[in-house]
Formats: sequence, C-alpha cells, structure tokens
Amino acid sequence: WSSHLPYKNGKKVCEAGNKIFCVVQNGIFYFDKDDNSTNKLTKQDGLSAIEITCLNYHEDSKQLILGYKNGQIDILNENLEITNLTDVHRTSSVIGSKAITNISFLEDIAYLSTDFGVVVLDILNHEIKETYRAIGPNGEEGIIKNVIIDPFQNFIYVHSEFGLGKAVIENLNLLNFGNWEYLRDSIGEYQNTFDHYTFYNEKLYGGKSRKGIYYLDETDSLFYKSTYNVLSWSPIY
Repeated sequence: WSSHLPYKNGKKVCEAGNKIFCVVQNGIFYFDKDDNSTNKLTKQDGLSAIEITCLNYHEDSKQLILGYKNGQIDILNENLEITNLTDVHRTSSVIGSKAITNISFLEDIAYLSTDFGVVVLDILNHEIKETYRAIGPNGEEGIIKNVIIDPFQNFIYVHSEFGLGKAVIENLNLLNFGNWEYLRDSIGEYQNTFDHYTFYNEKLYGGKSRKGIYYLDETDSLFYKSTYNVLSWSPIY
C-alpha cells in the first residue's frame, strides 16, 4: 500500500532551509529547492500522527517542529530524521483537548501554545522543561492561542481566551498566575478583542477581522487604531 496526500488542500506552510513544507489533511509534503522535487511525509514514513495543527522551523538548530491535535510532538532534523515526544499526549493530568496550536521561539526554547496552557520545550535536548497552566487573571486554566516574545526579549505575552497576558521573561516562576499581568481597557475590563497579535517596528499590534489593526501604547496599556486598516488591503493570489 502507498499513501496519497491531497496536495490541493494545504493548511499551513513553513520554509525550512532549502525545503518548503506544507501541511495537508493526512500528513505533510515538502518542496526541495535544490532539485525541484516534491516529497511526502506521512505516518508510514515515521510521523507520529496525522492531524498536524502547527509547525515552525528553528533556524539555529536546523530543526522543524510539528505539533498535533492529540498533543504529539515531532522534531525533524535537517536529514529528516524524526524524534517523537509523547509527554503531552500521554499525560493524565490534562482532561480535555491537548491540541498544540502554535509554536514560538526564544533562543533554544520553544513555547508551545496548547488548549490547556503553554508547554516549554528545550529544543536542543528534546525535553519538556515545564508547563504554564492556570495562568489566567484569577488562576484559571484556559486556551492559549499564541505566545509572542517582544523584540528586546524582556517580556513574554500570551494570547489567551481571557485576553492578552504579559510577564517578565526572566521571572523564575511563570507557573504562578500572580506573575502575569492582563491588559485591561479604560473601564477595567480584560481586553479580548483581537484575533492575532504580532510585533512590528518594536510595537505590539493586534488585528481583528473586518475591524482593523491596532497598536499598543505601553504607557497606559490601551490599544489605539493604527493607520493601517485590513479593509484597505488587497488579497494576494
């Protein structure tokens, strides 16, 4: 038997050195820029599962990290040798979804956004260092959609279901929700307005579909309308 991937249904794309990887329904395929070939990787080739939910490439170590809906983690080196980490998948302490939805890097550490918190992965040693759970404003556990590191590497932000949380990266106890500060609006409500966050020109921007792009003024922890507006952007085909 041989596997056939639906190449027309790409979900996520990531450039990794001389290869461009694309996630599809039952695996992943890549385009090799050196020989212009297209190759597939599936569970038959050593992947741990079929529902890949995120991927990111760590340039310094030349490793591609894959996250799965069931919590599995695959790490591919430049020779496409696969190391599987099952810590999240096998843990009994998480009741409910263990999906890994995003991967961010700070030096040799990967921050994995999951449906129950943030998993901190040592990329070089292939081991889980710790997990930030119950870091909501009042110690609630919830979905983390993304982790954002500021350009100066002073602060770590979490885009959670409770809004945007912020902590000092060098704090030794980020497992304690008391060390996280959640942004509030002018009447004290937690800000949970935006779909996506990113840094650009040393400013933190938040984007909302059909609403626009806003930037954060750190002096008063409020977001203000940017001169950029998503409605004025044209699609790229």
